[in-house]
Amino acid sequence: MARRFIFSMECSKADSWRHNLDLMYVCYDASGQKLSHGSIEDHIAPVGTNLTTPPKGMNVGIRKLEIVSEECDNVRMLGYVNAHSIPTEKRVAQMPPFSLRVKVVADGEVLYDKVRKVSVWGSDSIDLKF
Repeated sequence: MARRFIFSMECSKADSWRHNLDLMYVCYDASGQKLSHGSIEDHIAPVGTNLTTPPKGMNVGIRKLEIVSEECDNVRMLGYVNAHSIPTEKRVAQMPPFSLRVKVVADGEVLYDKVRKVSVWGSDSIDLKF
């Protein structure tokens, strides 16, 4: 049954400013043939920039990235959280991971809704198939 899928990643800007976010999908028909693909990004700085503070003018609040697929029978969702700047603080207790909410909805039905913990020193990748 062909449906449109809505993919989103959401986190606090205050916690995630050291990371770039990427979200993409690949749509397939019932026989597994690729139909379409799409992507969206929220990049704050190039990887390796090593900012020590959030960029000037960056508002504290919710950071949300969302993309809607074409109609398809099956879909693969890929999400990436890539650090561009790592903390100078060395003690893990002082730099807890931030929460990243990953959600997939199709025709009003919630297919996936999980909160992941992302290290401020590392990255994360999400690979989901429906």
